[in-house]
Amino acid sequence: MGLILNKEEVKFNLFASVPSSSKEIALVYIDKQGNNLVLKDGDRMHKSEHRFGKYHTYYEVDMKKKELKIDKEFVSSEEIYTFNLSILFDYRVEDPVLIVQEYDNPQIALEEKIFYILDGLVCKYSIEEKQILSEEIRNLNNNLDVIQVFRQFGLKLTDVHGNVKLGERARKNLEKSDDITQSKKIHEEHSLKDILLANYSYNEALDIMEKLESISVKSIRERKVILSEIEADPNINPNDKRKLINHYFNQGGNLLSRNHLSGTSKADSNRLNLKSTLQEEEEEDVLE
Repeated sequence: MGLILNKEEVKFNLFASVPSSSKEIALVYIDKQGNNLVLKDGDRMHKSEHRFGKYHTYYEVDMKKKELKIDKEFVSSEEIYTFNLSILFDYRVEDPVLIVQEYDNPQIALEEKIFYILDGLVCKYSIEEKQILSEEIRNLNNNLDVIQVFRQFGLKLTDVHGNVKLGERARKNLEKSDDITQSKKIHEEHSLKDILLANYSYNEALDIMEKLESISVKSIRERKVILSEIEADPNINPNDKRKLINHYFNQGGNLLSRNHLSGTSKADSNRLNLKSTLQEEEEEDVLE
């Protein structure tokens, strides 16, 4: 069913009531010159105007809330992967005259234009950016292009409800990627634990592992590198190695970050920083 509910000739009857508009139905009167009169929200034409016969036809236009639902698959920026979008657009008639003149049933043309906008929007995002795309979809009621398309058909967008899901191929790819990442993490954790167990008691190794976990800004691989460098350095005696590692924990893993600001290698930079720290601590002990 279109948005025009009824079309009637204007006929004066002394005993008949004049048609009345309502919140759900607008009346659009048309005269011979094509001029129009719009009545909404309970307004009605005065009986004298009705009797005069200026307007020959009137239309009843549906003003109730309508819905446009789109369930389609759209290509992501990777092209081989897709997103499945399910979006519900709530709208109502804003310009009854435009509906009468041109767009009695705009649903098909409206859907085509909205699809074009969504296609251009979705193709900017990779499957890893699903959350960002979901936020964009939730905010479509503020998208100027979407708002303008509805206005073009004499309609007003009132709300948008949307849901974004990964296409089947994209979902399987991410699941496989997550499995590989988890497997690498487990392998690195075991490797790091082996290094610690070779140099410390079991309880000490567990304590160090817990401290490493608390330094969230460093990856397991980076922690493993710096600990390996400390353990392998022949210039640091065994007693000092434990002090250096504890100092690394206390600094929150920031020794590695200093490295990126200097021209020295990672190993040299770490050794310089750690040895400097040991000297400072020894000097403090002497002063005390």
